[in-house]
Order: sequence, then C-alpha cells, then structure tokens
Amino acid sequence: MLPGDAFAIVLLMDHDLYEDEDDDFCCGRAYGGSRVAVVSTARYHPVLDEFAGIDYSHMWPASHCKTYADGLCAGKGLKVTTSGSGVPSSSASPLRRAIDAASRTNPNLAAEDHRALWFSRLARTVVHELGHCLGMGHCTYYACVMQGTSGMAEDVRQPPYLCPVRLAKITHAVAGELGCGSDTEKARYVKARYDGLADFCGRWQHVGMFAGYEAWLRARLEDLSSSEK
Repeated sequence: MLPGDAFAIVLLMDHDLYEDEDDDFCCGRAYGGSRVAVVSTARYHPVLDEFAGIDYSHMWPASHCKTYADGLCAGKGLKVTTSGSGVPSSSASPLRRAIDAASRTNPNLAAEDHRALWFSRLARTVVHELGHCLGMGHCTYYACVMQGTSGMAEDVRQPPYLCPVRLAKITHAVAGELGCGSDTEKARYVKARYDGLADFCGRWQHVGMFAGYEAWLRARLEDLSSSEK
C-alpha cells in the first residue's frame, strides 16, 4: 500500500472515526505495523469548542498553569503537591517563553484565525499518529505529543513537542540507525529538527500553539548552543 518513496501514509477524514460500536469517537488511529495513520478533522473545528468544553485561556502552553492544573487534579480527587510554582520563573526558560509568546496572540479569533487554529490541532494529532507509525506508544513520562487523551478538552492541553525520552528514540532511529550513529550526528539532527520546526511555526505566529512552539524551540536551540560552549 505504501509508495516506494514513503515511510508512512496519513489519511485525513472530515468525519468522525470510531474504533467499534461502543466507542464515543477517536480523532486519530495508527496501524503502526502497516505504517498507515488515519486522522479526523471533524472534532477539531473551533465551532464545536463550546460543546467540547474547551478553555481557550488554558490551551497549551497555558495548560501548564499550576493553579489550573491543581484544579483539574482536585476535581478528580487526585493528591495535589505544593512544592514549586509549576512554571519556571526564569523568563529564558523554554516553557516560560512559550507561554509569553502564546499570550500575545489574539484570543478573539476571526474566521481566518479559526481555520489556522483548526490546522494547528490537526497538525499536532498527525504528528502523534506518525509517532505510532515510528513504533512509539503513548508516553507516560512527561508532557509530550505522544501522550494519550480522553477527550477534546484534554487534547488541546497537550504539547506539540516530543519529551526527552521520545526525542531520544527518534534521534536514535534517524541519526543513529540510519546515520553514522555518533553523538555528533545525533546532536546535529536534533538542532536541524528544531530549526526546521521553528521556521515553519514562525509562519503561523497568529496562532497560540504555533507561536508558543516556535518560542519553545528557539529557547531549546539557545540551550543546546550554550551547552556546547
């Protein structure tokens, strides 16, 4: 089924997907062994946000707000820890930079901005499903694009980036197994990956997720450059 020059195929559908008759719906499904993914655009349309209970003020990266996260945990009867502020106080930290950049976008979305917001959500899920095609399961370690989700409100709270564990796996597969495998080659791949993603996100600065992700990526690139000195 796969073309000779493709590693995987992503099929985009404009209607709901269901695993079986008892399933509510799913936004994406990957058949990792076949390297085929199917992603639905339907539930990501902003016109459904009120129905889905999406809080615009706490979509990623603002979903890392400690007060907000503590409230979600308390509502589910989970123990809330009191150590730390939840968000790095340094203005130079990647997450702080992401929050500041996203907060500068306009929350009163025009029609064109709604389309861009729709695209940002779809892009994140396509990355998630392609991660499954690369052999990665759902992440249980950190905030990560490979986390599982139980609904739309949770979906928009999750980050677009790979956590350190999943990034190491992708780096090993691409720069390790397919490349020369040296630490230098792996470091070069990570920087090239971040550079390419940041340049793409920079073309969508009016969307909170892309603005935040670009700021996060630029900060990570600065961190990597500093660590080499």
